[in-house]
Amino acid sequence: MIFGLQKSPKDEEPTQAKLNNDERPANAFEASWPFNADSPQVDGVARDDKLLSTMLVDVTGLGWDEIARYLDAVRDSAKAKNMVPIFIVDLVEYRGLIAEGLAYDTLPNVAANAPFARDLDWPSYLAYRRRLLREKWRPSAIINLGPNAGWDVL
Repeated sequence: MIFGLQKSPKDEEPTQAKLNNDERPANAFEASWPFNADSPQVDGVARDDKLLSTMLVDVTGLGWDEIARYLDAVRDSAKAKNMVPIFIVDLVEYRGLIAEGLAYDTLPNVAANAPFARDLDWPSYLAYRRRLLREKWRPSAIINLGPNAGWDVL
């Protein structure tokens, strides 16, 4: 579940200018993409003159108590850069994320899933999943706060 997301306009492919946040958005819907314009995650960050920027925050390998300690610093940093933080987690319980109103996406928890897929090349699979997340969110920044670094350089 991704909290506050909207569906993409079906017939429009993003231009390079839009991917680079160089083009003025046509309306509030486009300015807040991929969130709804009234989504709490974009409140105070979405602007009419610029496409929304996202920051992926990888906290995989951390439990909720450890993640919670970073929330204020991440929110402040993202807001200062006019970005929306998207927390990348490998948790099996999402109540803390939802209660905090955070945008989040998931990667599989390798330790929990490895016994069920012993033959899977987990490093390659995680690299593939990270590529999908980068394509989906088109982040302007990626920060890693957990022990499971592995993102390509932007």
